[in-house]
Amino acid sequence: MKTTFIYGLKDPLTKEIRYVGKSNNPRIRLSSHLRDKSKTYKVNWINKLKRKGLGPELVVLEEVEYDKWQEKEKFYIKYYENLTNYTEGGECGCEGYKHTEKTKRFFREERKRGFSKGDSHSKKTKDHLSKIRKEAGIGKDNSFYNKHHSKETLEVLSKKGKERWNNGIIKPPPVMIGKENPSAKRRVLINPKGKEFEVYSLRKFCNENNLSLELLKRSINRGIIQPPTDPKTIARQRYKSKNTIGWEIKED
Repeated sequence: MKTTFIYGLKDPLTKEIRYVGKSNNPRIRLSSHLRDKSKTYKVNWINKLKRKGLGPELVVLEEVEYDKWQEKEKFYIKYYENLTNYTEGGECGCEGYKHTEKTKRFFREERKRGFSKGDSHSKKTKDHLSKIRKEAGIGKDNSFYNKHHSKETLEVLSKKGKERWNNGIIKPPPVMIGKENPSAKRRVLINPKGKEFEVYSLRKFCNENNLSLELLKRSINRGIIQPPTDPKTIARQRYKSKNTIGWEIKED
């Protein structure tokens, strides 16, 4: 029987699924996502990861019978929160799918506005996306809609959680500092006496050693920082800038 795959794109930093799709070959589909130049929420998210030297992680959620993939894709899009999908799924790659006039106007406005480096959605766009997510599981489509735990159940859950915490079953997540932080950049700073410092938080190091963060950022991999010759620059220099002369900063 012919099968296909429901896959997800996972954020490498938060480890949450940000996009759900269907493909007969998910790895090839991932390559097309990375090459995508359209102006969508998904592409904007991927581009932000690229600027950090990262990329989305591919996760195969389920291998399904081909004639049932629409139902499964819709299920996973409803299941995960904070997705970048614009539709509820099951549109055969959007082939034959027709957006409403309201959604078409929304896309036209997005294309006109466009995205620049570091840009974010307007409040109107955020409200629109929020409304879509809120309406995704309302009423009969959401088995937990308008249901709440009783006071007794909440007390039982609280008691069990405290017991698991005290017994060491639940442990706090590790604090990712320095080398443990996958997004931290490794830099080597060399002082005027030739001593090297391995640094993962440049701002913290500058504050602790009274160095100019701005001057060091401009001098990465450019050799030893030389004193300025321009009289205006010399007049503007303060203690941290003067203290940074003679240092060298390197980045992998």
